[in-house]
Amino acid sequence: MDQTQKVVKVVIVEDNASLAEIYKIRLELLGYTCFAAYDGEVALKLIEQELPSLVLLDLMVPKIAGDQILATMRASEWGKNIKVLIISNLNEAEAPAGLRERGIEGYAVKANLSNDQLDRLVDTILKPANQMEAVDLEATTETRVVHTPLSELNTTPAAPIDLVITRVLQAPVSRVWAAWTDPTNISVWWGPAGYNCPQANCNVYEGGLSVIGLQSASSVDAPITYGSLAYTIIEANQRLEFIHNVCDANGKKLDPASLGLPATFPQSQRHEIVFKSIAIDTTELTVIEHGWPTEAMRESSRLGLEQCLDKLQNFIASQQV
Repeated sequence: MDQTQKVVKVVIVEDNASLAEIYKIRLELLGYTCFAAYDGEVALKLIEQELPSLVLLDLMVPKIAGDQILATMRASEWGKNIKVLIISNLNEAEAPAGLRERGIEGYAVKANLSNDQLDRLVDTILKPANQMEAVDLEATTETRVVHTPLSELNTTPAAPIDLVITRVLQAPVSRVWAAWTDPTNISVWWGPAGYNCPQANCNVYEGGLSVIGLQSASSVDAPITYGSLAYTIIEANQRLEFIHNVCDANGKKLDPASLGLPATFPQSQRHEIVFKSIAIDTTELTVIEHGWPTEAMRESSRLGLEQCLDKLQNFIASQQV
């Protein structure tokens, strides 16, 4: 937007920081001024302070749930006319009652909403009223279709897509291999920025199972979430393949939805880690995550994985003699 245009503000209420950052980056590229809140208390203060044109509202956020945020807004002078688009892991039939009666522009399910569709929805909602009516989201029994006066966007989940990231590390391949297989090493770098690894119980052999914990660095009392790695192929200094699941501390597989993840979050997801020595002290590392159901999920994972690999790179650099 140039200086003659009105600043149009969007507040993103989403407890998944990586996903919130994806929304923020994309909408800022469209010219919107964006703010993010990761819990309900902060969200209400931010909305009252900024008085945005639109709130992207997740229902399952800490401290104050999304439906209560909406109710508070509609009961206030400052929030009664702010546009709200619900973006949730829940199908609308599973959501708290009364959302549409309180006034929302639409309801979208995260797992079925691509980044491009989100861009178009926000643009549609924020166009002047004399150019575009408010968007309405409806779900058919077989597919989800976003209805606008100009188009229909079929949001049936696309074929699964893969995430591939390659890094060149200044270390011999044996050292990079050890970083992925030694629990002492894993506990140093595993997890995205702002997270620690308080547990790494590793059994790195074909048929073995590793259970690795993640905890927010914000508090020693933060809950620990766990992931399991069931190894299917191990070729020393060359390749690791494993099946990843969310799990409990003992490695028992859990339903992702029970942890607040989308219902379509992949279970038994195949991962490949490829190690290639390209010089005596240089290794090319490629990480492949197979079968993400949506672009949004893949890009959220990309942000976290890039941060993990940054930490890995720093850890390896710290080992240099």
